[in-house]
Amino acid sequence: MYNQIPRGGVLFRVSLPLQSSLKGYTCSTLEQLKASHIYLFRAGAALLNGVSLSLKKGHRIGLVGANGVGKSSLLDILAGDAAPSDGRIVRSPGTQLSYLKQSMNIEFDGTLLAFAQTALEPLRNTEKQLRSEEALLAQDRGDLNHYATLQERFEALGGYGAEARLEKGLLEFGLSQAQFDQPFSSLSGGERARAQLASALSTSPDVLLLDEPSNHLDIQLRRVLQERLKAYRGALLFASHDRALLDAVCTHVAFLKDGSLTLHRGNYSALRLRQGHARERSAKEAKEVAKRRERILATQARLKKWGTAKAQRQRKSLEKRLPDEVAEVVEKTVELRLESPKSKGRLLSAKHLSYSVGDKAILTDQSIYLDAGDKVALLGENGSGKTTLLNLLAGEAESQHPKTEFYFSNNAKLAYADQLRRGVREDATALAQVTAYVSEQRAQLLLALVGIKRSDWASYPDTLSGGERARLGVALLIAAEKNVLLLDEPTNDLDVNLIETLQSALQTSDAAVLFATHDEALVKALATRVIALENGELIEYRGGVEGYFKGTRRLEPQLEPTEPEVHPVQEGDTETLERLELERLELEASFENPFVGERDRVRDKQRYEWLITELMQAYDAGLPAPAPSYGASYKGVTLTTDGFVDDVARIHTNGLFGLELRRTGTVTHVRLLESEDACSLIWARCYALSALQRIAFEHLNLSALQIQSSDNLEGSGFKAAGQGWWVVTLSDYEQRLGYPAEVQAVTEPKKRRRKRRKKRNRIQSPDKAT
Repeated sequence: MYNQIPRGGVLFRVSLPLQSSLKGYTCSTLEQLKASHIYLFRAGAALLNGVSLSLKKGHRIGLVGANGVGKSSLLDILAGDAAPSDGRIVRSPGTQLSYLKQSMNIEFDGTLLAFAQTALEPLRNTEKQLRSEEALLAQDRGDLNHYATLQERFEALGGYGAEARLEKGLLEFGLSQAQFDQPFSSLSGGERARAQLASALSTSPDVLLLDEPSNHLDIQLRRVLQERLKAYRGALLFASHDRALLDAVCTHVAFLKDGSLTLHRGNYSALRLRQGHARERSAKEAKEVAKRRERILATQARLKKWGTAKAQRQRKSLEKRLPDEVAEVVEKTVELRLESPKSKGRLLSAKHLSYSVGDKAILTDQSIYLDAGDKVALLGENGSGKTTLLNLLAGEAESQHPKTEFYFSNNAKLAYADQLRRGVREDATALAQVTAYVSEQRAQLLLALVGIKRSDWASYPDTLSGGERARLGVALLIAAEKNVLLLDEPTNDLDVNLIETLQSALQTSDAAVLFATHDEALVKALATRVIALENGELIEYRGGVEGYFKGTRRLEPQLEPTEPEVHPVQEGDTETLERLELERLELEASFENPFVGERDRVRDKQRYEWLITELMQAYDAGLPAPAPSYGASYKGVTLTTDGFVDDVARIHTNGLFGLELRRTGTVTHVRLLESEDACSLIWARCYALSALQRIAFEHLNLSALQIQSSDNLEGSGFKAAGQGWWVVTLSDYEQRLGYPAEVQAVTEPKKRRRKRRKKRNRIQSPDKAT
């Protein structure tokens, strides 16, 4: 029926005239490909049950359905890679078809550019035929009509600008010019997939079949794919779980379920809206049917009791009206709730995060935080370091910055689901892992709701497919009930229904979520904050995902406060101060101007705050450094201090040591602070302790000092108190200095003053005393 020309990972085919065996099966003018009554049986069951589909020029059809329903199998049959059990596939004569599979192991011995150029072989073959026909026409042996057909075909395939467009497509999909001459075998899996995609889209085939084309693309490149597919004018059929792509590109959506295919006009959101209305309508109809059934049954029971012939005839008549079953509800999305411990405030923060691989800096001294209820989307190119950041926060990797700080709230309970493991352990069955968090009955319900078959509940993860492991990860996430969730590409390998289920569960949860993703629809629906990792720097954007695409940072450059340039004012220098004061007056005047716009007003207020700081620093720069609050000197040893701060006072000396006072109740402890590489002489320590008493008793209002020392401190006024302790009181200090009793009484406790006064009166008035 047609020739197959496999090139690289993309299959390019050119149809031949239809065989006589296909008589009666023709395509209309706009139809490029027609599938009629396609059946495919697997293990005795019908995977495809009489599927019919027509691909017309200008139609862009999104193929959706749960994992395993047969989307890839249908694409293989339409492309000619697989044969159906029954049914027919017809293509218009001369139709070129290009098919990009979801995953292909490609072996190509050549450069990246050489691989991409294999997609141009149909164009080059047409060009050869065109040149041959030109030669025949020059000999008056050619066919002008055939030449015109070839010329039209050559232009449809891209013409002379095809190679330039191919190279442009490679660049648009993130492959650099420097990679064009690299061996194709040296590229990563993602780079190979993008090269295949760029090649398939650059050939402008009549029919384009794509299986999950947005895989391996970051969120920026998915926007590029959207624009390229919207501009495509042929017949397009693509299987995808990318809701943003389905909404942006589709003119129709083909929904595959239980072997049957239904075609809906409009994009995916329009389909979901109609399905939602159908669910509501069916639910209402089911309630009405149930009520009507209850009324009929009640009437029947009453008629049966009466027993008359007339009553029995009425009862039989009612039986005919009795509906057998309540109407079934159409396609229904599973609803699951993700409960989490109640929490408030900051749950997680990290500062000074750094990580490098070789000479490449992944993170450069960055900070991030998560508050209760935050839903933070982490965006960035493939390989930008999103997974590394999540590994650092989860403790799977260590930050390389020496001052890294982590903070976790006391009630923070963290769960991490990476891309590969999905939070799944390898040493326990699916059911056992979920049962670790909830009852067995609840665990079975969760596994059933996420679509894991009962036969796989007792299976170990290494026997599960990627999609089944992803579903198990969703079940574990819901069962664990954590309030800090770190998710790396959580929608990978999930079908659309389960993606929407997970999205709904995260939306209604109080948990703080940091999720790395390329799913634009998930970011739009879920994210309260958007942070991108770009060149090792975390940048927050406002306006959601659209703000990210527009480059609207959380603080726009013109509104970001910058560090003020402080110009120190020298003594007698008034020029700088005058400049600053004039600017301050101008800004204050602008605050009173009603015609100043809000944007300018915000900028002026921020500038005013920094200006006040600059003025204060400029004034301070012209003043001498502040002196210590207190000072004392004794025989050449000088002590200074600013007093107590949180019951601790540091005493500075003009020698190689210092002193520290720690206040505890009525007694203050003295501690000697000496340098590690020097030792003070005993006479210097005694002189310092003598000067210390003046500061302590005359300025700091202390009542006693004590110190533990092996030295003899009697010369400095301290008294031995046993076990190496030395004590001096305010009274001892005053007596040593010869203060009169009246002066001493000023600082003595009241009880002691009364005793002293009574004793003095008895000595001065002995007669009165007797």
